[in-house]
Amino acid sequence: MLAIVLVILALVAGVMTVVRIRSGKGAVIFAVSAAVLLLGGVLLLVSARTQPTSAASPGVVASGISAPVNYHMISVLAPSGQEMLLNAQNYPVLFVSQNDSIKSIATAYAAIHKAKRPLILVATYFHTANAKAAAKEVTAYLAGQAPGFPWALQTGPAAEYVQSTPTLVYYDRAGRLHTATGSAILSDLKAAVLLPSNPAATRTGGTKK
Repeated sequence: MLAIVLVILALVAGVMTVVRIRSGKGAVIFAVSAAVLLLGGVLLLVSARTQPTSAASPGVVASGISAPVNYHMISVLAPSGQEMLLNAQNYPVLFVSQNDSIKSIATAYAAIHKAKRPLILVATYFHTANAKAAAKEVTAYLAGQAPGFPWALQTGPAAEYVQSTPTLVYYDRAGRLHTATGSAILSDLKAAVLLPSNPAATRTGGTKK
């Protein structure tokens, strides 16, 4: 934007230079000013075009997040109200909000009859900052969407871990982080839940703060 402004100013100064040449007043000063402004604008434009684009975050295989996130320490409240740190490497996590329809995900999970890990639902983007009120909203929401699923309520900023919901977060056998959104969740679900579980993990896959 600055480069464009400089180029425009250079053009204006150039026109004024022509006028000054015809009138014989201060033509040299305006000519120098026009040259400096034009050169500055060209350099800024070249610099902007050659700036390298930022590389993807190491270990992130799919889209769904915009910056490196620590999914080993997701701050949540358990249904009991206990503050916990949820570790997505222990169990896969599905971030949801009350506007999401996740019945198809719950049905697909139930249809997996092989040994599988629990899918932890983490509620985020709910309409109230009051923990007790939010817990009631989550309970009512899940009763119609995914009854019986273990869940927790995310604390802190809603966009701290994901930019949209639903978003599935899990780690593969090599410890690489994967995230999936939209229809990709159903495609990744088996790979996420059929990974070997960590016997030392708690039922919610987290630790108390």
